[in-house]
Amino acid sequence: MSRLRQIIAAIEPWYDWGYWGGTSLETERGGDGWRFEFEWLGFQIFIAFTRFPKEK
Repeated sequence: MSRLRQIIAAIEPWYDWGYWGGTSLETERGGDGWRFEFEWLGFQIFIAFTRFPKEK
């Protein structure tokens, strides 16, 4: 039975989402945003959206 639980745990997808703080490499400004991570069977997808304030 424990082997079956290990197999199920291995194929169960993992995901996480939440707030994200990013930094622009071009202008070195920081901004707040949102991220989503998904991992399943060794494949990982990471999506992040960040908005930077306008320069004054």
